[in-house]
Amino acid sequence: PTGTHLGTVPVADGQIMVAEGSVVGGKFTIDLRKIENTDLPAEKKGDLVGHLQSEDFFHVEKYPMAEFSIVKVQPVENAEDGTTHQLTGNLTMRGQQRSITIPATVSMDGGQFKASTPKFTIDRTEWGVNYGSTSALGVVKDKAISDELGLQIMLVANK
Repeated sequence: PTGTHLGTVPVADGQIMVAEGSVVGGKFTIDLRKIENTDLPAEKKGDLVGHLQSEDFFHVEKYPMAEFSIVKVQPVENAEDGTTHQLTGNLTMRGQQRSITIPATVSMDGGQFKASTPKFTIDRTEWGVNYGSTSALGVVKDKAISDELGLQIMLVANK
């Protein structure tokens, strides 16, 4: 819980549905086989990424992709954090699907759609990612790993 690592995971493909200039739905696939660490020295990155891709965490051999399907888009007015919408969708990881709602700044600029979120967290254990969980019995406190997985999404899509 006291350590933090940073990284990226690329979108493999996706589509955004727009009607009358507003986002109404969509989905995108995240390639967990391409997780990258951005905060460790080169000689340590492989160990961390390998462990994240193992059965202990995302089990990419069996579940190489995660997917987020947007099912509801609600405009937000005068949000303190500058977001313009609430996106509700189904996040699927490790074969398990859960509904989440996240704030987002969404815009259309000509033929280009842009969406970004502020940093937000999900509880990884809701998707069966339980290794070293702070809520697991028998995990030594100084060896526990936070259940919160911090995310920030940035998407750009062309018409």
